[in-house]
Amino acid sequence: MDVLTLKDFSSDGVMIFLYGETNVGKSTSILQSAPDPIFYAMGELRNPKKVLEAVNRPGLKIRFGHYKNWLDFMDFLAQPEKLNPYKSLIIDSMTQFMGLLSIEIENETFQALGKKKQVKKTLSRQTKKDYSGWGGLASQTLRLTKLLGKLSQIHGKIIICTALETERPKWDLELAAAPKLSGRDYAESMPENFDLIGRVTSRYKKCVNEDGCIIPDEYRIVYPPMVSFECDDPDRKFMAKYTGGGDKRKGPLNISKILESKK
Repeated sequence: MDVLTLKDFSSDGVMIFLYGETNVGKSTSILQSAPDPIFYAMGELRNPKKVLEAVNRPGLKIRFGHYKNWLDFMDFLAQPEKLNPYKSLIIDSMTQFMGLLSIEIENETFQALGKKKQVKKTLSRQTKKDYSGWGGLASQTLRLTKLLGKLSQIHGKIIICTALETERPKWDLELAAAPKLSGRDYAESMPENFDLIGRVTSRYKKCVNEDGCIIPDEYRIVYPPMVSFECDDPDRKFMAKYTGGGDKRKGPLNISKILESKK
């Protein structure tokens, strides 16, 4: 056990989890407003030049990390000195990283079978996870979250994780919307590891004609999107969490302003 004193903890670190539908503007808005320098860990192989064109933030200090395999990813995060130059660490997205880890677990399980069993029903065996597979997925993802928590609490990093949105998740059918995460075990324990959990949704503005008059029933999308850290609709509950100072729990997705409001 490590024995720590208050001076060992940073007051700058924070753990943020944001989820929303695809193309709602999560990644772009985060990169536009998170404190730099930024390290951006990408679960999906995308062209960084196109990402930065959409962000349109001149002078942004950023480095991109492309996923190779889970062990290398965890080893990288376990070395804080490699992340010393960065203020913000973005994990985009947990949905994709869990999917990649799931494939690695499936392949490892398949390779552990004897050759005769591999030949029989090859595809079904290679894509079937038993409880140990799901348990391994949850355990490894929790290890990742704990590593991120240490980077936040001890090293003062701003951690921002994203995920896609799903309706009525199997692990909590009472939620109308929640992060799209594989398995039950991690999803149920995930909220206790983050300071903020916000649902990102589109913002709309009423359209006006050339004379400045409002056009009925016509709206246009406004960026950045809206983020809600508290569910204010008892009939349509969604996962959300807010801890810390301030009382602004809903507004445009701007990481710097969110951090200021918590002070």
